[in-house]
Formats: sequence, C-alpha cells, structure tokens
Amino acid sequence: MRVFLAEDNLCAQNLLKLVSHGNAILAEILRLKSHIPTIYLLDNKELQQKYQDVIMDFSYFKISDDQEKKINANGKLQDMDDDLKEKYLELITRFYLLFENIYQYIVDLNTFVDQLNDGAFIQQTIDSVMKDVEGKQLLCESAYLYGSMLLLCDLYIPGQVRERLLVAFYRYSTSQSQSNVDDVCKLLRDTGYDQQHARKPLEYPVELFSRVPIQPEFVDKVVEMVFHIVEKIIDLQTWSIKEVPTRIEKEKLREYAQLEHRMEVAKLTHSASTFTTGILDMRSTLVGVIRVDPAELLEEGLLRELDTHISKKFNEFLEPQVKKPGHLISRLQKLAESMDGYKRSLEYIQDYINIHGLRIWQKQVSAIITENVNKEISLRKGVSLYGPSAGFMGFLARQIAQLTDSRVSTYINICTAWFDVKTQKEVVNTKTFAKLNEAIGVVGLHGLDTLYAFMIKNQLQNFQAILRNPQEKVVIANVNLDTKDIEQVTSKCTKTIQQITDVLLLVGGLQLLRKHLSYQLNTSCKFDSANLEASLRTMNEALINVLKAKRSDLKSMPLALIHDLEEYLVRCGINEPFQKVYVKRPHEFSNSDMGRFLAVVLISQLSKLQICYTTGDLITKKPGENIDGFPLLVGTYTLLHQSSAGSKEVFIDTLCQYAKVAALAKLKSSEVLQDSAFIVRMLQLFCETFNYKFEKLEEKLPLALISSIPQK
Repeated sequence: MRVFLAEDNLCAQNLLKLVSHGNAILAEILRLKSHIPTIYLLDNKELQQKYQDVIMDFSYFKISDDQEKKINANGKLQDMDDDLKEKYLELITRFYLLFENIYQYIVDLNTFVDQLNDGAFIQQTIDSVMKDVEGKQLLCESAYLYGSMLLLCDLYIPGQVRERLLVAFYRYSTSQSQSNVDDVCKLLRDTGYDQQHARKPLEYPVELFSRVPIQPEFVDKVVEMVFHIVEKIIDLQTWSIKEVPTRIEKEKLREYAQLEHRMEVAKLTHSASTFTTGILDMRSTLVGVIRVDPAELLEEGLLRELDTHISKKFNEFLEPQVKKPGHLISRLQKLAESMDGYKRSLEYIQDYINIHGLRIWQKQVSAIITENVNKEISLRKGVSLYGPSAGFMGFLARQIAQLTDSRVSTYINICTAWFDVKTQKEVVNTKTFAKLNEAIGVVGLHGLDTLYAFMIKNQLQNFQAILRNPQEKVVIANVNLDTKDIEQVTSKCTKTIQQITDVLLLVGGLQLLRKHLSYQLNTSCKFDSANLEASLRTMNEALINVLKAKRSDLKSMPLALIHDLEEYLVRCGINEPFQKVYVKRPHEFSNSDMGRFLAVVLISQLSKLQICYTTGDLITKKPGENIDGFPLLVGTYTLLHQSSAGSKEVFIDTLCQYAKVAALAKLKSSEVLQDSAFIVRMLQLFCETFNYKFEKLEEKLPLALISSIPQK
C-alpha cells in the first residue's frame, strides 16, 4: 500500500511543509514574547505623555498626513522619532515578519485546500487525505496551528502593542508591500482581550478567527463524517430494528432477528470505529507547544452535530409550521421514539468510538432546552400566556395551557384530568405528563415548570393593574353579605369582576399544570434515583426544623444552602406550587380586605356553576363559558397566599357567613337557591386541597349545613 508521506507524493510534502512552517511560527512567537520593546507598552502615564505623538495605534491611519506634518514641524518630536527608529527598527521588523508569516500561513492553508478541491494533486482529495492516518493528522494539525498562532499572539503580544508595532513598521520601513501590510493589520488588530485585567470581549475568540477564516470544509469533515454514520445507526435503531422483549416465543425469533438491518448496523459501527481510531491515534501529538486532545475534538464535533439534529427534531414535533397542529399526544409519541433512538444509539456506539455517549446526550439536550427556556423568558420580560413563542418550549407550554383552558375543558379533581366540555373525553391527564417526560425528559419538564411560574407571575401583575382602580374594589369589598346586595354590586361591577375571574382561572389552571409537573418529576426521581429523592427529602425536613429553631436569628440562616437545596428540590418535584410566593408582597395585595374581596368575587360566579354529583366537583353549567370551579378555587388560594397572613381566615369567615345567610334565604324563599350548597362544597374542597383543618370549618358552620352536601 502506498505510504502517504512518500517523497514523491506532492500533496503530502506540501502539507508537511505547511505544518512545519506553522510550528516555526509558534516557536517565533514564544521567542519574541520576551523581547517586546518595553517603551511600546506605554504602561505608565509618564511614557504615554512623552511618546503619544510618535508611538501610535491604528488611529494613526485616520490622521497620518496631519500627524507626519506635526512631527516634521517639531524638532523635539523629530529627534525622538529618529531615536526610536534607529534603536528599534530591526526588532520592529522582526515582529512584523512574524505577523506577516501568520497571515501568509492561513493564505497558504486555504490555497492548499482549494488545490485539493480543484484536483491539482493527482488522485488526492479531501476525502482521500482524511482516510489516511498521517494525512488526517496533518490536516487537523494545520487547522489547530492557525488557531494556536492567533491565541498565543493575543496572549503574549497585547493587541495595542501589536498595533503600535505595525504602525511603527509602516512609518519606518521602506521595503514593505502596502497591500500586505493592510491585510496583516486587518488580521492582527486589537481584539479587546486583556489578560491582565481578565477582560474578554463578546464573541471572543470567534471574531478573531473570522477575520481571515479558514476553509471550513475539511474541519467540518473531521469532528460530520462520524455523525453521519451515527445518524444512520440512529435511524435504523429507531424506526427499523424492533427492541427484543425480555421473553419471546420461539416462533417469533425470526421476526425479531432482522438480520439485514443488524448487519447494516454492524457495518456502520465498524466504519465509525475505523474512522475514529485514526483521530484517536493522534492522542500524544504536540502542536507546537500545545497538546492536542483529539477525543475532546471529536466530542465537541458530535455535540455540535447533535445540537443541529436534536433542535430540528424538537422544532419539527413541538412547533409544527401549520395553523392546525396535529394531536399533541401523537406528536409527543413520535418525538419520544426519536429521542429514545438517539439516546440508545449513542449508548450503543460509545464503546466503539471511545466517547461517553450518554453524558454527551444529556449535556446537549439539557443545553438546548435550557437555552430555549431562557430565550423565552428574556425576550418577553415576563412570559405571557398569549402571543407568539420565541421557540419550541414556549410553543409547547402555550399549547398545553390552551388544551386546559376553562372555555374548552373542565378539571375533575378525583380523576386528576381535564375533560372536553362538549365531548366529555379526557384531553390532558397523568399519561400526558408521562409522555412529556419520555419526549423532553426531566430538563424539559423543569423548563415547562419554569415557564408556567413566569406566566403565573405575569397574571398576578395583571391582577395588580386591575386593583389600581380603587373605587370598584371598595364597592365590592364593602358589600353587605346579603344575596340581593351582592347581586346589585356584581351587576354594577360586571366588567371588573369578569377581569378578576379570568385572572383567577388562568392562575389556577397554570398552578394545576405545575402540580402535575411536580408529581411527574417526583415519580421519575423516585424510580430513577430513589436514594437521591430520599436524601433530599430528609435534608429538606432537617433544614426546616433548623429554621424553625433559629427563627429569631435571621443572620445565621444558611441562605446559600437554602438556595442550592431549593434548586434540587424543584427539579426532583419535592415542592408545593400552591404554597409558592410569586410576587414580593405588593401593597395592592397587603390590604386586609383582600380575603373579603376575593370571597365576594367567588360568590358572584356561583350562578355559573353546578355540582357534578358523580365526582363532587363544581363544573360549568354552560359549555364554552369561561368558568371552572376547581381552577377558580386554586387561583383564589394563590392570590390569598400572596397577600397578608390573615387573608385566608377572612376569606373563610366571609364564605361561612354568606353560606348561613344564603341557607336562611333559601328557607324563606320559594325559589330554589343553591348558593349555600355550592359555598359549603367550595369550603370542603378548600380543606381537602390546601390542608386547612376541617375542625375549624365545623366551628364556623352548623353541622346540618355541612352534612347536607353530597360527598365524593
């Protein structure tokens, strides 16, 4: 077999010379870093004032004619300039030749790649060079050398010093090629990087590398060819090869064998293994003074390719580009199958290409989802429930919220599910959240939980805006607890009450979604990491006991520990969304009338509800109307939890008083009034859902009134 580095192989010899040239440049950078003319550093005010007119950065090019006239007209400046030229020209020229060689290196490298593509070297192409171990190593090294030159140059020869030396060479030397100087200046101008003050500009070092970009083709082929093979394996394992069950009947062995598909996977695995062996053979290679880690190079390439492909899958299944997207569950199922295929394939091939497939998978999926969630939050300054989404996570969050909207569905607490108000079919249930877990994983569930928390905060801010109109609030809060008085007030304040009810329903619905997400996260954690879940729960309980004991000594509380533990607890579903504080005690919520005010709003909506005697839930009378009993109660509790400590008791007392008034009115009236029954059922649900002691309710209401309500 022909040796790639044979002397008569022109392609190999050119590449070898190029790499040798690159290593020589690195050596020169390391030599010259100790010989920078100290005067060109201008590192104190005295030097700056003395030499500011003769030692200049690239700002000189804008005023070159005027500056030269200024120097020539001043004898002192002219003498100073001549001294600098006589003393440092030789050293300045050496620095310029270094900078010019860096520029020439990338020009030569790009020319070599173009020659490979144009067929200048007989029987040699990018692909053929990449298939050879030595060729592959030299190509990778040539690209790495360019990056090393720029980074080492920026590290050891500060940007402002480079500009001053280049300007000095431009002014003092008479042998330079003007066009070359322009190109060298473009490549080596100041980047803004300052090691001494740990200052790194945005887009660094990408902006530096893009000044004279390297031909990307062969770089993409090192780290793309591997993933192309992996992608084929993923496709076969996801859609073609059936997973063999634990037990199988003898007659079905042939069905599960799928020998042709498995042979194809074996061939692809061998190809990937052979290809990566060449890359990993470079493990001990030195590029100049820098040790190249090809395994890290391969991993970064796989991460980049994974990012592209996984993002595409998320967008395809979670953000369909049609007005009427398909059924959510079916799309989640397809996404789950696709994600499982990627995960299983990376786990399968990791030993053959010597990478940590599962870690790469988890790292990239987590990065994609987290970035998408952060983009959704940052673009909107508080995530709103309505309006366009910034990415697939926002689209998914809004799509689920729309399915559970009170206009189209009703929540049945005993079933922990939302039912379509027209067809009475389940639209969202615990299986939906299990499927979400399969499709977007724990990170995705946590991302949805975060978005819903921001949506709740957004709705509470809307509630604050409504309360800033104090006149109607006073009218509603100060109404006598009489059925006729309440009817009169609610008829006058219909618009405000409806706005508040809409907010309460949205907040309640979003809280229920958060509750389901927490349950799913906790279930997954108990199944996958039972020891972690138990440890976190124990730690949480211990910390709560410590905080109770140190309640008077706030300074000694371990705030950092509390913050870190909270992050773990939320991700493991060990949290209570109903008990969260979303806004910091705004003055609109701190009013002592908040409990009475919300009680009156709740009473005003009773006429739209009916008791479902099968489940004991309060559901809408009229399908399509924006009302649902349980989300309304949860939303009301959330508002109470944001207000003063006594608001909940005031709320309960007000409802109890009204229940007694309504029951008395029912006895005196010939009309069928069910307000008292609805109120008592609401209070029972309040006790069951929010751990309010039922004994307190028995103290506030007659036993006959409590027992008259049908139980679930």
